[in-house]
This record gives sequence, structure tokens and C-alpha cells, in this order.
Amino acid sequence: MQRKTFLTLILLASTAVAADLPSGESLMDRFVELSGGAASYKALKSQSIKSEIEFVGQGLKGTTTTLSVYPGRTNTTMELTGLGKIRSGGWDGVVWESSAMQGQRLVKGAERSMMLRLNDIRAAADWRKYYESATTEAEETVEGQACYRVVSRPKDAGKPETSWFSKATGLVVKTELTLVSAMGELPISIIVSDYRKVGAFLLPHRSIQSMGPQKMDNKIIELLINPEIEEAKLEPPADIKSLIAKEQKTN
Repeated sequence: MQRKTFLTLILLASTAVAADLPSGESLMDRFVELSGGAASYKALKSQSIKSEIEFVGQGLKGTTTTLSVYPGRTNTTMELTGLGKIRSGGWDGVVWESSAMQGQRLVKGAERSMMLRLNDIRAAADWRKYYESATTEAEETVEGQACYRVVSRPKDAGKPETSWFSKATGLVVKTELTLVSAMGELPISIIVSDYRKVGAFLLPHRSIQSMGPQKMDNKIIELLINPEIEEAKLEPPADIKSLIAKEQKTN
């Protein structure tokens, strides 16, 4: 009898702790307001980001440029010293990749679904479009900051994603997700920092991405909101257009 009562008290205590945590939905919505507000995201039509990247400890450096126009058109070029260009993007629902090392391909299935979500420049505000739930699980200290740990479950049956929101600022400090790629599923950790005001938005300008022992330091050197972007700069390269034409002909 005493054992049963003791277990009941533990269960009630844990339930009380969980009840004291803010909901995952409220933390996600708070981040939207703090990072720019729903109205600003709704008015977001295009974005241009230029970054300097370094693979820590490998002596490998380069740049990335990502051009995006809502909805669904993106073009990213990564140039690494000695390795040439790696290009990827989205074009009206078609997701593609092109590089000298891995060739050209059209991205399909779960990987395509994830890339469409990650490349949506309004995704933060439209998170309910992509996730069926967001649950606050605990309080934890991350990068020296007291944070709430929130687990979000994608609607497309992708694996859950975890984000840590600073209790003090409401901004995202860290995210962990499983990246679906041509090499299989890859767990990745992203620590973001250096939030700066850009127009109506407050956005991170540095990220440290860890995938196993590999770390990539990404520093944004230019971030433009609603710039004019020529359609030609968003179009897939000729070899990708050829793949798209072949697929359309087959279907």
C-alpha cells in the first residue's frame, strides 16, 4: 500500500512539473513574434543570403549564396576551395542537386519533403503547415542559457525535431534533426547565435552545424529581405532541366 502511494506521489509530482512548462505551441508562436511577427513573415516575398563557411579542423573553406522567392523557388550555390561548386534548389515543387562529385539528380520522397520545408522562407510563421504538434519536454541549459526543450513532429512522417528556446530571449539557441540525404539519414545539430536586426526581422547570423565529427561554421556576411531577384538566377542549370524534361516525358 505504501509503495503504491509513493509511486502515485511521484506520478503527480512529474505531472505538476510538466504542467508548469509553457506549451510548445506558445513557444513556437512567441519565436515568430520576436523574430519579426506574423505580418512581416506574410509580407516576405524574397530573400538573399551570402555566407562564409569553414569545415572546422579540415582546412576547407568556401562560400554559399542562397536566393529564394516565395513560394517554392530557391537556388543555392556552395563553392569550396579545390572542390568546385555544389548547387541545389527548388523550382515549383521540383527539388534538385548538381555537383561535379555526385552528379545531377532530382530529389524524391522524404528527402524532397524535408527540403521543401527547410527552404520555405516563411516556414517559421507557417509552422503549423508542416508540424502536427510541438511539445515542451523539459528545461535544460544549452550554450550557457536556460532553455525550454521542444519536440516537433512533422506531418510528413519525418523524424521528430528538437529545438531549444532561450527562457530569457525566446529565441532558438539550438536545433537537432535527422537530415534525409542521398547518403541516408544523418543526425545533425545546429547551434545558432549572433541575432541581428534586418528590417523587421531578428535573425541569426552564425550557425555551427555538427554532423558526427564534422563541424561547419557558417557566418552570414549579407542578408537581404525582399530584394529583386531575376528569375534566371533561380532557374535550375541545363543538366537539371534535362532531367526534369525526361521525367515529365516519362510521366
